[in-house]
This record gives sequence, C-alpha cells and structure tokens, in this order.
Amino acid sequence: MAQLAQGQRLTLPITSTQGYYLSTSGAAIVRVTPSNGGAFVVTIGNNETDVGWYGFDASLELVAQSGVLTYNTTPSALTAIQLGDQRDSDPVDLALAVNGLISGVSAARVIKTAAIGDSRLANSVQNQTAGGITKLNWSNQGVIYWLNMFLNQRLDIRAESVFAVSGSTTSQILLQVPSAISSGCKICFINGGTNDLSASGTIATADAAFNNLTSAAAQLVEAGILPVIECDMPRTAASWTANASKLSAYLNRKLRVWCKEVGIPFADFEARYVKADGDPQTGYNVADGIHQSCTGAVVRANAYAAALQDYLTPYTLKTGTPLDVYDASFFPSGNLLSVGLMLGTGGTNTGTGASGSVSTGWQNRIVSGTGTAVASKESPRTDGALGDRLVVALSATTAITYRLSPANIVTTGKLVSGDQVCAEMDFEITALAGSIDYIRLFLQDFDGVTAGSTSVTGKDVFATGLNPLPLVPLPNNTGSGNLYTTLAGRIKTEVVVIGQTITSTELILRLEAGLNVAASCTFKIGDVVIRKLGS
Repeated sequence: MAQLAQGQRLTLPITSTQGYYLSTSGAAIVRVTPSNGGAFVVTIGNNETDVGWYGFDASLELVAQSGVLTYNTTPSALTAIQLGDQRDSDPVDLALAVNGLISGVSAARVIKTAAIGDSRLANSVQNQTAGGITKLNWSNQGVIYWLNMFLNQRLDIRAESVFAVSGSTTSQILLQVPSAISSGCKICFINGGTNDLSASGTIATADAAFNNLTSAAAQLVEAGILPVIECDMPRTAASWTANASKLSAYLNRKLRVWCKEVGIPFADFEARYVKADGDPQTGYNVADGIHQSCTGAVVRANAYAAALQDYLTPYTLKTGTPLDVYDASFFPSGNLLSVGLMLGTGGTNTGTGASGSVSTGWQNRIVSGTGTAVASKESPRTDGALGDRLVVALSATTAITYRLSPANIVTTGKLVSGDQVCAEMDFEITALAGSIDYIRLFLQDFDGVTAGSTSVTGKDVFATGLNPLPLVPLPNNTGSGNLYTTLAGRIKTEVVVIGQTITSTELILRLEAGLNVAASCTFKIGDVVIRKLGS
C-alpha cells in the first residue's frame, strides 16, 4: 500500500477489468479517463472502495483533497458489479457541467437525439422487410413514436440513433455510450435496470445499476450531451418477484434524488404507473408483464415530454403556405404532395360505408370489414393553422381496415434514385372507444409491381386487443376514469431512400387504421407533406 498526502496527485493506468483499492481518512478526488475519451470524476469521502472503469481501458488520476489517501500499488480484478464504485461523480462539478449544456440545447430549434438502454427503448424501433430490403420503422408501443408526436417533431429522433439493445444490463448499456457520442446528438435518453435485478438481487445489485446509469450520464455530459434518465419501468410481480420490484423502486428513488441534485432531466412516471399492490396499472404493460403497451408508451412519452419542457422552444416544422409545393427549378425541397393543405371538397368516397365531404385530391375508403367512415371538413382549422383539416369519424360493426390516401401518387420526374424523402402530418384523435389496433402513416417507394423501400409509423400487424391505441390516463388516474379526451401532435415516417431495386420510381402515401368489432374514433388530419431531405 502507498499514500498520498493532501494536495498530492498520481496517475495510475488500469485495464478494462482492473481497478485500485482506495481508502481515505478525509476526502479524495479520483478522475477516471476512459480510452474512448471524456472523463468522470469520483469523490471518495471517509470510505474505502475499489475504483475502476469496467469495460474500458482508462487511467486514474488520484488527488488527495484532504486527509490521507491510501491506495494499493497493484491493480486488482474488477467485476461488472464493481463498476458501481465509480459512483458519486462530484455533484457540484457535474451540476456545473449540466448547466453549461442547457443554453446550447435550448437554443436549438430541432435537436438531434439518441437513445441507449434495454428493450423498453429498443422496441420503439421495428424491422420490416419489403422487396428484399429491411427498413427500421417506429412502433406505437414505443415511447419515441408518441414523444415525436407530442413534441411536434421538435426533436430529431431517428431510428438509426436508437442504440438500445434488448436484454441489456446497465453495464452493457454503458458500452452503448460511445455510439451515442459518435452520433452527434445533443440529447440522449437513458433507460435500464430491469435486466440487472432479480429474485436473488440485493441492494448492492441495485446500487451497481444506479452507478452504471449515472456513469453513462456523466460520460455524456463530459461529451457535451444532455442526458435524460428514465425511471425503471414497473413490471408485474408475476413476471419478476416482489423483492425485485422493491429494488426497482429503490433504484428509482436513488436516480430521482441524483438527477435533482445535479440538474439532469428525469422522466419520472413511476407513481402514475403503479397500482396500490405494486403492479403496473391495468393495461399499461402487455401480457408478458415486462414491456409497455401502447397506453404505457404514451404515459412514458408524457414523462419524457415533461422532463424536456424547459429545454425546448415552441417550434414545429409545418408546410406553411400553398406556395410550399415542389418545383424542380425554384423549390426543389418543396412539398411533393400538392394537396397537403386538405382544401376543397372534391375528394371521393370508395367502398361501402364511406361517405361525406372529402378534401379535394383525397380518397376516403373502407378497405375491408363492415363499418362507417364519415368525412367532413374543418374549414378553417380551429387551431389557427393555415389550410383545412379533414375530419373522419370511424365506427366498426365488424373489424375494419380503413385507408385515407391522395388520389394521385408522386410519380417519376420529381424523384431519382438516391433521393431521401419522408412524410409527416398534423394529427388529432378523439372519442376513442373499443379496441383500435393501430393508426399509422405509411410511405412506400413503389414501381407498380414490387414493393421496395418502405417506412411505416406504427406496426404493420398488432395482436387483436393486445396493443390498442390508448385511452390515456391523467396523472391522478387510479385505473379508471380521468382520461385524456384528445391525442394530438405531428406524426412522421422514417426516411425512405428512393430507388433501392426500383426501376420506375413512384411514392405511395396512406393513413391507415385498424379497428376491431364495436370500436370507434374520430380523427383530424392536416398539413400533410412529403419532402426531399437530400440525395
């Protein structure tokens, strides 16, 4: 063993599985510098611990802040659980660093955002294969789908920036941090914890998970990225154990206090999510008891939106005027869809049950099943935005598939192979009743014969009754009543790259809905756009 007196410093190298045993009679500062860049500060006061950086080569800079720091001269082996001994990054230093990020983040209009974590963030993104091409698409069981909608696309959250991996423990989530840093994001979501805790878990297990998550946050702050930590989502005791649930609540309390101490946004929905018996509210999780339903995803998204509210300016990307239309010479980034403002009443109704006044250039259609789709116009829009909104009241006698689409597709001449395009629209849904499997915005590159690159906001297939669009509870909900009457925002597809195996480029746009027996809802859409993002 060796000692450092007050004010002395020493740098020691460590490997990805080694650390140093330290003890002090006063307080010491340990600065950990990982091989992938950045740094993390640990303050040790009147205790002893192994300090290392499990999973990274690094160096430890030891400084005796007061008293005497005693350290071993030979590194010892670290386990993943001992990663937690990096805990307690100096709250004052970290709070100052977080404060330095706030002005830079809040000044941006649309902020590039990434996500790290386990399956509860990973399942925001789904793989879909069409025409031999696999695309990443949003799922309406995923928190990011709803957060995008509620925030009116103020964050630039792309499927390829979701680095969360199903089954990840918090030590594995730490290894996702470099990918988030490399993505160029300014905000990064973090979730995790459930895969660390178990029937045999202890306080030490939860402490280690806490230290891993806060270590990930500190690395992000050091890289100039604002982390947003999410509470560990409750799951049923039947899918876990009562003891593991208690450890999860303990972890959440530690995260809640730490985030408040250092000023890091905390997406906290735990109290709203849990019933008196400790299980999730009925319908918030799917049948496995582990993952959120569509309703649970909305509750989580609202918590993220609340945590971010102080950092975001009130801004949204809208079509704006009738002049925002594609022109190869004068407006190459204009709206590829000429009927996006939903003006007029010259549209058509197709199929039994479709009726009413439809926006010019649009088709109102029940594709299958028995029900009604009654269209009407909101002119002018009641929210003060330019243009009209099409209002469609859906009701299903038997299960129905509904489709709203422009009469004309975007054809060859406006698009070439390699163009990147996406679609988005203002969207409001009210009067939800019964089991509504999905509402999705669908954009497809199509050659008239073979489906090519597709992008879908929402899943293609939902199990009947398992993942309905939610009747979302207000914060004081006890499991029944007190429901939101409206879900509103802006939905957006993932980016489609034109011309992958396509010989004659055409674009298909659809708003689709699936309702089960006796289900009904009313929705409004407006300001619909398909836009080139680049080539």
